[in-house]
Amino acid sequence: MCVLKGAFVFTADLVRSIDNDMQIAFITAKSYVGTSSTGNVSISGDHDFMGLDLREWDVLLVEDILDTGRTLCELKKKFASMGAPSVKISRTNSLLAVVLIMMRDIEIFLLSV
Repeated sequence: MCVLKGAFVFTADLVRSIDNDMQIAFITAKSYVGTSSTGNVSISGDHDFMGLDLREWDVLLVEDILDTGRTLCELKKKFASMGAPSVKISRTNSLLAVVLIMMRDIEIFLLSV
């Protein structure tokens, strides 16, 4: 699951490097208006995830911006509630803000391609 727009290039590189059965969906998620958090997460994009039954797929969320972790927490909860056996998160670049994320109980996978 590619969280647009910043994770697109990394997701493309990642897909080319993995030799596994997969489907790719693109979503946008935001919890900010300007520089202020709204406290709510807005999700748009491939809402039907191309008709996939997520109970049959492990989900890897690929995201480029990690701030407080609120948006990723909400995304992880959403996909878990849709029955995904596992929901993992991959960060596309540096460890900035990982301490804040760890306090929210999110495990981040740093992948390189």
